[in-house]
Amino acid sequence: MLHNVMKFFGACVVVVGFIIGVFVGANGSITRMLIIYAAAIILGLLFVGFGELLHSVYRIEMKIAGERPQVINPLTGSSSSDSDKGDHSQ
Repeated sequence: MLHNVMKFFGACVVVVGFIIGVFVGANGSITRMLIIYAAAIILGLLFVGFGELLHSVYRIEMKIAGERPQVINPLTGSSSSDSDKGDHSQ
């Protein structure tokens, strides 16, 4: 789901930001290192938070509307959930 991708991307942003900050800090620029650390944490947490927001909206939608109905395609005889999974066998 998209919310898992957003949370994973946010965590990767934080990790990559810390790694880049270590290399920048090794050159002696402590101020730039701290700016990179702060930017990585803020940007990463924004992505993680947005992923959590999407997950919460999805859970609310499932409580209100329930599971999506199975729609059968009259031409192929397959359901819509089969096409979502990439199963195109007949």
